[in-house]
Amino acid sequence: MAILVVDFGGNGESEGDFADLTLPRQIADLTAAVDQAVALGFGPVVTLGRSFGGTTVLCQAPLDQRVKAVCTWSAVAFPRRNFPRERAKPAANGLLAWDSILGVRVYLKEQFFADLERHDVLACASLLSPRPLLLCHGDADEIVPVNDVYALWQAARPPKELVVVPGADHSYSQHYRELWQTFFRWLRDLAFPF
Repeated sequence: MAILVVDFGGNGESEGDFADLTLPRQIADLTAAVDQAVALGFGPVVTLGRSFGGTTVLCQAPLDQRVKAVCTWSAVAFPRRNFPRERAKPAANGLLAWDSILGVRVYLKEQFFADLERHDVLACASLLSPRPLLLCHGDADEIVPVNDVYALWQAARPPKELVVVPGADHSYSQHYRELWQTFFRWLRDLAFPF
């Protein structure tokens, strides 16, 4: 198996400004990563995303039939609820200061919040079938409520698998090995010709 790890624009080691973050931009970044994987001759393509990245893979896959399976870790099912515009305060240069649940302040543009209104993550999850979907979440997630994964599970159609990891927080800090084992077991069970 070949694995391509992607930092979305303005995150990690990627170029760009975090303030330009929007869900459509992340979907475009993911599509470019799939383009690259396919151009290099790799496939079938399976996407995995954590947190807002999980939301991204759920929203991108219905638009891209080259994605043959999707896995999420702690995906945000209700972005409008998890990123309430009401908590954003005006800041310099037309940006909005938004304090996350962890107390971390980030600066975003109004477009980030406007774009959240245009995406129905549950509807996207329902459109993945007949492609396999693995939904993972920790029941002690302090950032994205575990109820998000149950809503995604209800919306999705088979084939789908739900794994709720007892005691796992949002970062799976004490459970990441277990989660990776679950993911690779699921991949083997898909029986794709890797």
